[in-house]
Amino acid sequence: MGVLESLDSIDKSVSSLVHRAQVGMGEIIILPFALIFNPPGIAMLSVAMYNFLVFIEAQHAEKERPKNEDQMQLLINYLLHVIVLVLVTTITKRLGARPRPDDPTCCDKNARNARYINLRHHETNCSMPSGDTAQSAIFVTFLSFYLPAFWQFLGGTKFSIKWVMCIAFARIFYHCHYVGDTIIGAALGASVAFVLHSMGIEQVSQIAAETLIKALA
Repeated sequence: MGVLESLDSIDKSVSSLVHRAQVGMGEIIILPFALIFNPPGIAMLSVAMYNFLVFIEAQHAEKERPKNEDQMQLLINYLLHVIVLVLVTTITKRLGARPRPDDPTCCDKNARNARYINLRHHETNCSMPSGDTAQSAIFVTFLSFYLPAFWQFLGGTKFSIKWVMCIAFARIFYHCHYVGDTIIGAALGASVAFVLHSMGIEQVSQIAAETLIKALA
């Protein structure tokens, strides 16, 4: 057995501990973390960022009230991060071609570890990396770069770690991923955020925001 095969075997064994877990109605607590970085969840986060978070940041940083241009720039910047990461994770999934964990209900609809909400049934692409975990990592890294006062208010690095771990656990719990998928996803999300920041992506979003505001005026 090669190194990759050994790592894969260990990953699946560790992940099975979560896959077999039964929490009953406690699943209600886990479900939001499994869904927040699906497209509707990202849309809600984007709206919150545009309408609320930018103002909370200004309040904690003791800055002037943000202008429409500031709000638009922040929104466009975040959406650019999301889009780039989707492209990266989609390509990586196809290159890795790792199958997702088995859906326990495919053989037994009354399986003891079946979830009340079967998210695994709706996942048809490959497993590695976890796109949701990657999006959670790029989100908190984005906050640290562009809304630092708000990020520190939430708990800074400790908050980021807890947030990403909650998303990762939820995605594993619903049989959508293995532990290794979420680790790679988190690393990928943070890395993309650092690369985009170092490339000056905020300048692109500023130009786009100014152009859009002028077009709508």
